[in-house]
Amino acid sequence: MLSVIGEVLRDNRRTLKDPATNIAVSMLGDSSIEVTVKSWAKVPDYGFAGGEIRKIIVETFCIRNIVIPFPRYEVQMVEGTL
Repeated sequence: MLSVIGEVLRDNRRTLKDPATNIAVSMLGDSSIEVTVKSWAKVPDYGFAGGEIRKIIVETFCIRNIVIPFPRYEVQMVEGTL
């Protein structure tokens, strides 16, 4: 997953190559992996870069069948209790 994000950033025209992009796992949750991405863009590209990159990451994950499962909960209704 981290390597796919790296590829997206390398291929994106708005992402500057220097300073280098930093991609890291910042947190492991009960049912999640939080990834922090720090990259640089020119000032005129800054407003567009974040949304564009996130969109391409999601599209690339779909193309490569990388699935992000949502947590599932089971709710049991017990008769006579609130």
